[in-house]
Amino acid sequence: MALEKFSTWIFYISVLLVIATMYTVAFVNRKELSVHEVLTNLAYDNITKTIFIGGENVLLKASENLAEHKRQATGPNLDYVDCYHDLGGTCAGENRNNVNKLLLIDSSKRRLIVCGSFNHGVCQIRSLDTLEVETNGTDYVVSSVPLQAEALITPSVKSSGTRAIYVATSWDKKYFKNPLNFLNPALSTRVIDELMNIFKPVKDDSSKSYIQYKENVVYYAKFIYAFSAGIFNYFVSVQQTTESYKKCNGACSVDQAIFKTFIVRVCQEDEVYASYMELPLDCKGSNGTSFNIAQSAYLTKAGDGLAVDGSEDVLVVTFFKADQGWSGPSQSSAVCIFSVKEIKTALVSNLKNCVNNAPDEEISLPWFPTHVLACEKEQSTPTITENFCPTSTFYAYHPFRGKTPLTKRSVMQYEKGMLTAVAAMPYYNHTVIFAGTDSGQLLKFSVEDEQQQVDPYSELKISSDEVRRIIVTSNQQHLYILSKHKVTKLPVEDCSTSESCDRCTKPNDPFCGWCTLYKRCSQKTSCPSADAHPLRYVTEPSNCPLFASISPEKVPHGPSIELTVKVSNVPPLAGLKCFVNGKEQKPTTVGPGNELKCQTPPEKDLPSITSDTGDVWVDLALYSTESQLLFLVKKLAFYSCPAIKGCINCAEGNYSCNWCTYLGRCTSNSSVDCQGEFIMPPQERAADSKGCPQIIADKSLFVPAQVNTSISVPAKNLPPEKGVASYKCVVTVDGSRKTSVAYRISDTELKCSPLEYFYKASIKKQEVKLEVIFRNSDVLYTPNTFKVYLYKCWVSITDCSSCHVEADADYQCGWCKSVSKCVVQKACGEGGAWIPPTSRCLTKPNISKVWPLTGPVTGGTEIEIHGSDLGKNFDNIKDSVMVAGMKCYPDQTKYQPSKRIFCNTSNSTGPLSGPVSVKVNKIEGKSKQLFSYQIPEPIDFNPKKGPRSGGTTVKIAGLKMNTGRHITAMVAGRKCVVDRAKVTNNSISCTISRAFSRRKRNAVNASTGVTVSFDGFTPTGPRGIFVFTPDPTVTSIEPDEVFFGGGLMLRISGTNLDTIQKPRMYLAYFSPNGTTKLNITVQECESKSSTLMECLSPKVPDFVGNVSKVQVQFLMDADIPLRSNYTSLTMIPNPFFEHFEDNLFVLKTENLILEV
Repeated sequence: MALEKFSTWIFYISVLLVIATMYTVAFVNRKELSVHEVLTNLAYDNITKTIFIGGENVLLKASENLAEHKRQATGPNLDYVDCYHDLGGTCAGENRNNVNKLLLIDSSKRRLIVCGSFNHGVCQIRSLDTLEVETNGTDYVVSSVPLQAEALITPSVKSSGTRAIYVATSWDKKYFKNPLNFLNPALSTRVIDELMNIFKPVKDDSSKSYIQYKENVVYYAKFIYAFSAGIFNYFVSVQQTTESYKKCNGACSVDQAIFKTFIVRVCQEDEVYASYMELPLDCKGSNGTSFNIAQSAYLTKAGDGLAVDGSEDVLVVTFFKADQGWSGPSQSSAVCIFSVKEIKTALVSNLKNCVNNAPDEEISLPWFPTHVLACEKEQSTPTITENFCPTSTFYAYHPFRGKTPLTKRSVMQYEKGMLTAVAAMPYYNHTVIFAGTDSGQLLKFSVEDEQQQVDPYSELKISSDEVRRIIVTSNQQHLYILSKHKVTKLPVEDCSTSESCDRCTKPNDPFCGWCTLYKRCSQKTSCPSADAHPLRYVTEPSNCPLFASISPEKVPHGPSIELTVKVSNVPPLAGLKCFVNGKEQKPTTVGPGNELKCQTPPEKDLPSITSDTGDVWVDLALYSTESQLLFLVKKLAFYSCPAIKGCINCAEGNYSCNWCTYLGRCTSNSSVDCQGEFIMPPQERAADSKGCPQIIADKSLFVPAQVNTSISVPAKNLPPEKGVASYKCVVTVDGSRKTSVAYRISDTELKCSPLEYFYKASIKKQEVKLEVIFRNSDVLYTPNTFKVYLYKCWVSITDCSSCHVEADADYQCGWCKSVSKCVVQKACGEGGAWIPPTSRCLTKPNISKVWPLTGPVTGGTEIEIHGSDLGKNFDNIKDSVMVAGMKCYPDQTKYQPSKRIFCNTSNSTGPLSGPVSVKVNKIEGKSKQLFSYQIPEPIDFNPKKGPRSGGTTVKIAGLKMNTGRHITAMVAGRKCVVDRAKVTNNSISCTISRAFSRRKRNAVNASTGVTVSFDGFTPTGPRGIFVFTPDPTVTSIEPDEVFFGGGLMLRISGTNLDTIQKPRMYLAYFSPNGTTKLNITVQECESKSSTLMECLSPKVPDFVGNVSKVQVQFLMDADIPLRSNYTSLTMIPNPFFEHFEDNLFVLKTENLILEV
């Protein structure tokens, strides 16, 4: 038992140390760059290891460890989103954020390509060093739609060797009609190497190097990934299905349309998109569910387990399921893997079906300018090969969408949300996949066989926002992870956090294995001679090295003896040494079957024994002369019977020791030390032999305080008293020990002689410590579950009913009538008239408080009655509560025995008053307070108008307004929340509820009156109507510059400003590190008229001194924001004054004009 306790503590300490180490290593290895701007794109320079980050109105350059080096603002800008440009002032412009949509490094020319949402998606060439603009494009490339664009730079015409940038982009409804319907091709080939024609289409005459949707066709598509393989460029897209397009006929919104995932392919030699083909991709879940919407994708080389040959490219795609729309959210996602070879084969198969005149195949897509043609109507029969690449528009079968999808079974399903980003890499036999989620998690999982579904082997929290992009560095050592406001750098593996073989190999992390002789978790390449023997580097828990056996298992603390040690899963034993307690033990000999023999240290070289268990633990370890490390360690116990304290540790422990019952000592030679009077270990006992005496924890003991009481203690194996070997009880209360003689009733029961026990605290019960001592020194073993409590019946009890109802079943409490106190019977005395819980109390109910004290004559008021002796159960009072002589109906769900009754009044014939009475067991108690039935009279209210959004506090005046418990009000058809604490006999105040939606605000047009209800009774009145006015607005602020020190009077012009009772304003700004939006203390304003209000500008804290602008926000009543056309103020330094020299300044001029 002692050994088990020790092992448990060692386990908990080990777990804590491992967790602490894991968090420390993870923190050290993680690098982060946080900003307040919204981030959208990420690019990694393989040459300089530099990171480029694009976001909303910002472009950043950072080092490989994410130290910010450069920052360029890219917006906001004046933009014309509904036309080509200003068009002579006929098109309204507005300040718009510039969202980065494309960020691409042109490695061969060492430059950065940047495209944003500004000006319908024009692009720029920027310097990789400074981020400065080098060339501005003028063509509209990626649109202003807030969906990502994808691009890649590849050869454009194979024979000439020129390059082009291929761009795929998305659009919304405004681009489907004039004047914007020819701005943004879905897919285009653009000039990249000629500065004069930069970003222009390679061809834009009768033959066009782009695919564009025809005029006035509403067709939805978005692109999520682009890659090149061989002579082809591929784009992963999500598009409206042909069936959905035909059914909608241009009238569906994105959320109503039905979508599928398609991969688009174009030949790099094809400048006119004659080779444009589409193939549907389908990802099937384990139960046959079709995941139809691709969310992210990544091209990688396959690990050896997936690759047909060592260089096969595979496309990893994350999907989710959506019956309509393409945005989610979804709680179920999946990952599928498509090899590029499979994609090429499926495209060829679909096209061959068409060329071979399959009657159900069609040539063109639903959006193509010409009508849809059936394959069988074409007469040409081109030869279709794997690398078929038509380059002329005379080729008839284009653009082509395959009908038969490429379907794959998912390799992983995720049921906690959406997989929003993905990256992958090969590692030996594994294809390792890193997936980000919409909740900011990073999942890691490994695929060897795509026919088997896998689970993540690691899940890390990256951000509170969705993961948007993941990049694997060129050396495949690190990940860069983009989230909404942060970029994070992590190693692809964190093997070093695992400090044991078991923890290293259990997660099935493909990067990690246990380097046996070097006692570390690492990648295989970091383990010396890992392939020299299978057990030098192991990846399965079953192959972890361990001590198979040690003989003898328990070593006496004394002379040196020989240990025989057998080990498993250890490489050949040559070069190994045996260490005990940190010292080499010679000689160490190697026997057959992984067996070693080594000597234990003599007693003088071992630590002394200080524990009650009589043992000391030291390390038994194997030492490798190759690694010069103790690579395998196990705790070994050395014991001494005479050093063991207590019978349980001795005879019930882990060693072959005996306990001398009447001598009170542990021995290994009981036949000599205490013949016939000893207790043996369990494994040596006869069937009728007894073990150590000990207390049994079958139930808790409850002992009444302040009463002379004996205590019966359950036990087992109690030896008879003999000579001085007797028993006593020791009870420790509040640090004080009280000792009493104890008597052995039997071998299973002990009784402590009567004593009176006290505890100071005014609480119902208090746990105390009870010890049973034998021979004046041996404390009987007491399990931790054995509990003894002292209790006081009278704490928090003031009446008989509470005494009976609230006393614990384990207590022996009753009501002592002579002293009016809840006590045990013994404390009440012989003639004290003690009433047990099974008897009636027959005491008078006492009513101390009644609320409310008024109610309408129609009844229905819920009254709360407080007191004592208000019945022991609901049946005692259910028909015996009266209010002013009228019946009141108790609520059983709210009844609190003896202390509280809730009842609902019945109606009365008219106004009247009287006490509240409760009758229990025919004994009646009455309240001193009187309850009144009355009729409230609302007369008038103010104000008579307020804004539609609500928040106005209305005061309703009248007579007897403080009537009933629940008072509600309606103002012009809207709920008005009553502040019950402020209700008086003469008035009620209520606040008109807020209208959150525009529809509800616009629906408030009528001007109607005010009604008040008192516990369901609605009297007539008050007179007058309440008018809802349009919400106030702010049209100007003067001045628009304010001091940091505050105190400047601002004149706020607007409309309906006099309908705000307590107008307020506050300023908002970003914290110095730019990550947190902070508010400056709210400042009260004053309405001067319907068009004017005045506010003092608040003081801006000193640390905001680098802020040039702050946001200003006005609040109406109830903290409702007020609509304002002015949202910012300019911050200027505080004015200062300089003293005149000699207190005099002479101004030499003919005219002196002072302007104020």
